[in-house]
Amino acid sequence: MSEDAARWYRGRLVMGPFRPFEPSEVERLERAVGLGPDDGDEYGWGTLLGEYCRSRDGRLADEAWLDGLLPIARNGGSDVLFLDVNPAT
Repeated sequence: MSEDAARWYRGRLVMGPFRPFEPSEVERLERAVGLGPDDGDEYGWGTLLGEYCRSRDGRLADEAWLDGLLPIARNGGSDVLFLDVNPAT
């Protein structure tokens, strides 16, 4: 295990401890779950970051209050399931 307590990955601080791994493991994971950007350096609709960014710029943002709503799933069409992360009032 690495002695690093934290590392930066794509502009985000990730907390350790860290085990050794092959870089190809990360590439396979990103392809499988859609974490990384595409060849155009954009996150696609099928990724959490892509859904989040695009939902703030689209028609839905003009029609609904999206603050505190995190897109977590899509049904393959235009329907998106949001998780409400707003604190209870």
